[in-house]
Amino acid sequence: MLGPKAPETVRRFENGSTHILATWGIVAFIALACAVLIGLEFSRIITQRSEVLADSRKDTANLTSSLIQHAELTFRTADAILIGVVDRLEHETIGPETRQRLREWFIQEVRHSSQFLNFSVIDSDGTMIVSSVDQKEPGQFTDREYFNYHRTHDDAALHIGGPVQSRTVDGWLIPVTRRFNRADGTFGGVAVASLNPTYFQELYDRLELANNSAVALVSLQGPLLARRPFIEANVGRDMSQSGIFAQLKHATAGTVEIPSSTDGVMRLNSFEQGHTYPIFIAVAQDTAELLAPWRQNSMRRLAETFVITAFIILMGAFVWRATRTLAAFSLLPLFPH
Repeated sequence: MLGPKAPETVRRFENGSTHILATWGIVAFIALACAVLIGLEFSRIITQRSEVLADSRKDTANLTSSLIQHAELTFRTADAILIGVVDRLEHETIGPETRQRLREWFIQEVRHSSQFLNFSVIDSDGTMIVSSVDQKEPGQFTDREYFNYHRTHDDAALHIGGPVQSRTVDGWLIPVTRRFNRADGTFGGVAVASLNPTYFQELYDRLELANNSAVALVSLQGPLLARRPFIEANVGRDMSQSGIFAQLKHATAGTVEIPSSTDGVMRLNSFEQGHTYPIFIAVAQDTAELLAPWRQNSMRRLAETFVITAFIILMGAFVWRATRTLAAFSLLPLFPH
């Protein structure tokens, strides 16, 4: 039979067991709470990163759409003038009076439009016969890509050539050209509108973009027409092997994260092809720069989370220690020998 001490001993043993279970319950609860806290914070950070990139994709795509509309409007203005010039050249005798009227027209267009450097007419022999710029003697342009293109292509399409060094004005120009024919349908020559690349460059430089961002106006034939930032070595560079050209094979507009073909920087690229003319715009923003504010905020929040976690662990350790002490006390014998 149990002595008078037995009921009390059993009760104290049961209390001790309860305290031990409570101790490990506290440990499990603290571990679960810390895991949930850290997990939620990591999930929130990852979600915010996705939101930053999604907002950047939307903003960059909207900017790209605005810039392609601007570029097409500029080429449409040049094209409207060239269509009028070709119509006059194909229906009038190209004599001194016609040349003088064309020259006066060209001078007015250049004077009132900052995007144009020059307008000219080149005959079938490659000789410049009309120009808005004074010339001591007619220049020869048989070596120009656009002249040889029109001489061998009997079509009515607008041709956008790669940038070339001007022979009539200082600096680079973008030749925008149309072919005109003689009365018998044979090659009569080329009407040329010389666009100023600086006109695009200055617009792109004014955009509020991150320091390592890039904007490119490119011909679908491959040549780079204008780019922010301006690097003269890149003028006219063949972009046909770039990642954006590969994307254009699948869609006329979109956004993709790829390394730049010019400097290797990983950028978020939005691109859009022209609806009327063979050009496209690409706006690229450095992914690291886009995510810099998110990264800074994430490090701060993670630091705060780890501080809170450390505080919970310290408080839990205090409670755990107190519970262990109570458990140990409850197991001491009531009547020590």
